[in-house]
Amino acid sequence: MCSERQTLLYSADLIRADLNPRVVPAHEEIMAGEGEALLDEGSASPGIGSPHAIPGPTSLNFGKFMKAFQDYYPENLAHCYGCGRLNTQGHQIKTYWDGDETVTRFTPEACHTAVPGFTYGGLIASLIDCHSTGTAAAAMYRAEGREMDTLPAFRFVTGSLKVDFLKPTPIASVLEIRGRVKEIKGRKVIVETTVWVDGVATARGDVVAVQMPESFGA
Repeated sequence: MCSERQTLLYSADLIRADLNPRVVPAHEEIMAGEGEALLDEGSASPGIGSPHAIPGPTSLNFGKFMKAFQDYYPENLAHCYGCGRLNTQGHQIKTYWDGDETVTRFTPEACHTAVPGFTYGGLIASLIDCHSTGTAAAAMYRAEGREMDTLPAFRFVTGSLKVDFLKPTPIASVLEIRGRVKEIKGRKVIVETTVWVDGVATARGDVVAVQMPESFGA
């Protein structure tokens, strides 16, 4: 999340600076029901300058409150700039199963600009990275037929990240990030993740995610 910055307002062909900075509300938890994700009462609708982690696809069975993969991370592993729910300045992405794929939806902010109208490539890479490591963890649980709140816990870090930028990514759009597991081999999970904007693929990444050892960070 970008803090203490002037919000940029986009027009068709130019960007101008708004002299009155807007306060961006903190990420709200999402209640889901009746096949539709609903924002908590009083929260803003997702968009430029608003909370940018967007609930999962309505095609999922939202008959009850659904937790994202990242909501299962323990507190000591919930501070990542990309996916940590406790990092109030970070992206706080939320990833869900959608059939055999995983999906995250994210709205870039004005401060994520590369050139006017388009999204900074570093943001794209970080979204692919964190989406893929979350997918790896969820895939390991699914392969063992376990829920994500059971032990032993699966947590993954990035072994390698390769990103191909296929087209410039518009900034004033919702990014749909979709991943699929290509291979599970021992402690490694290989994930292919694609960024889509209005049905057009703008970036694709291959991530080798490695299961985090218990001694990590000790």
